[in-house]
Amino acid sequence: MKTVRLQARVGVVVTAMALLLQMSPVAHAASRGGDKSSIEVTFTKWITDFSTFPSLPVLGTVGGDAGTGDLGGNALITPIAHDRILKIGVTYEVSGTDQNFIAEVHGTQNNKTHRAVLNGVVIEGALTGARVHVEYDEIPCVDVVGAPPEALVCFQGTIRVLQGGR
Repeated sequence: MKTVRLQARVGVVVTAMALLLQMSPVAHAASRGGDKSSIEVTFTKWITDFSTFPSLPVLGTVGGDAGTGDLGGNALITPIAHDRILKIGVTYEVSGTDQNFIAEVHGTQNNKTHRAVLNGVVIEGALTGARVHVEYDEIPCVDVVGAPPEALVCFQGTIRVLQGGR
């Protein structure tokens, strides 16, 4: 009888440990503000060739939930409102160690506040169809690691992929 009770208690402890181990990644994500319904990719980018205006190629780096990697893309710029506002369409190619996708986004950049907000969709990769929200700030390139010396303006921000929005 004592052997059966001991086995039952050991079984309860083993089951509890297994449940805790399965929950730990969820608890870890929650503790760092993680959310399985979205992926947040940080980026720093710069324009590589102004001579092609209004179509501007961009390069940069990514981090966050994408892992470390590269950002490439092309921005189509249309000045509106006496050049204070830029209408922007961008195709971003994110190549990170943990996430790879191509997103197409559209929005505006305010040249007075040096901020931009863009929205769109993932058009290629495992996250195809997911909604995308991008925000960035214009920053000086002098302290940006990896930016070429001729880069005058850099941009730093986040690309949020909303997986639940497919």
